[in-house]
Amino acid sequence: MKLTFKNAFIFSIIIVLNHQTVFSQERKIGQQVPYSNISNVLNHESNQINLKDYRGKLVILDFWNFYCSSCLKTFHKIDSIQKQYNNQIQIILVNRDEKEKTRQFFSKRKWLKMPDNIPFITTDSLLNNIFPHQGVPFYVWIDSSGRICYQTDEYITRANINDYLSGKRSLFSRVSRLKYLSSLFNKDLENYIKYATYISKGIDSIDLHIDYRNDNIPYDCRSIQDLYQFAYNQSDNDAFYKFREPGRTILEVQDTLKYKYIAGMNYDAWRGRYGYYYHAILPEWLKKDRYKIMQQDLRKYFNLRVKIETRKVPCLVLIRTSSKDKLKTKGGQPEQTSFSFNLGEKKNDPESPPVRFIRNKPFHSLVDLIKGFGYWQFYMKVVDGSRYSGQIDFEIKEVNLQNLTIARLRKELNRYDLDLIEKDIPMNVLIISENK
Repeated sequence: MKLTFKNAFIFSIIIVLNHQTVFSQERKIGQQVPYSNISNVLNHESNQINLKDYRGKLVILDFWNFYCSSCLKTFHKIDSIQKQYNNQIQIILVNRDEKEKTRQFFSKRKWLKMPDNIPFITTDSLLNNIFPHQGVPFYVWIDSSGRICYQTDEYITRANINDYLSGKRSLFSRVSRLKYLSSLFNKDLENYIKYATYISKGIDSIDLHIDYRNDNIPYDCRSIQDLYQFAYNQSDNDAFYKFREPGRTILEVQDTLKYKYIAGMNYDAWRGRYGYYYHAILPEWLKKDRYKIMQQDLRKYFNLRVKIETRKVPCLVLIRTSSKDKLKTKGGQPEQTSFSFNLGEKKNDPESPPVRFIRNKPFHSLVDLIKGFGYWQFYMKVVDGSRYSGQIDFEIKEVNLQNLTIARLRKELNRYDLDLIEKDIPMNVLIISENK
């Protein structure tokens, strides 16, 4: 048969369509993962990646999104796990957001470090199609021959990595209770909804994750305090910013538990009793006012009094104790290790350095680190009063990070002629009160 240009063109289209169809078909446990070049990759030697390149290793696909706080909290752990098992496993992070938007997400959050040696597949639809799921975090484990062995919402840990590598199977039994939704409206009708705002109650048996469209406001299950902080910060930035900083929201209420999650509680039970979702779908011309609309909605439903006024906030102020520069870098490749607080898991990690350090990086790297200590360890706002700038070297022994206190941190800073002093500083605070 004579192959004309037209026939060849049609034939090539059929091949491409068949390839896309095969790759987009759902894959289940025991099946072979399809191999194809995937574009829009961050934190990798090239813009493309192919799962075939990792045959011979255990591959774990880690699906996440910007609004999954539990996903973000695991980044430092999977970073350490990848370094420890680098010759045996490859973790790959997968999200649906665009590459540049993902890059900006990290650049705007100095406290959140992008894991080393872990590629980020962004703008993804292919992997989400072949591994459909209803929430994040969600993990797909692919064995060294390319077969799918697990799909689970249970976190990656050294224990389950070791169990898998030692030959144990049936590692995961928990059924995911996450549901990934674009809204709470009927799926057949949601595309017809052009303007809506709603507040819905948390459910103890289901952890919903509401997706977002463009500049609309979505949230996973939050406390009342969280919702007010987002609304009055007029930003969906989940970082420790403005009223989300320690001491900058005051609850004048009878039962604090109703308004914020207390660490150590059973989260599912708390979500069912006190958690809420807020979602806004707005026309373009209203999006600039979305946080004012959110404030109005919260006031209508919760009937709380809210005001912003200047009050003194207990702070830790970073100062220099001499004019001698003990921070100035000796040069070399800019580098920074993890300063994780969760070190118990790392005690047997051969690649976990006994000394954590910052080398030849801007001073604000140290300031951001101390601000993180202030929030997570001491629940106090940290203010930089040092007036220092320039590239620095700084180090601290891992053992001194365990059970870190203000006194211990001051002792480490004193070696560099730095100190932390406690001071009450006037600043705007958000005050939430119950109506009598």
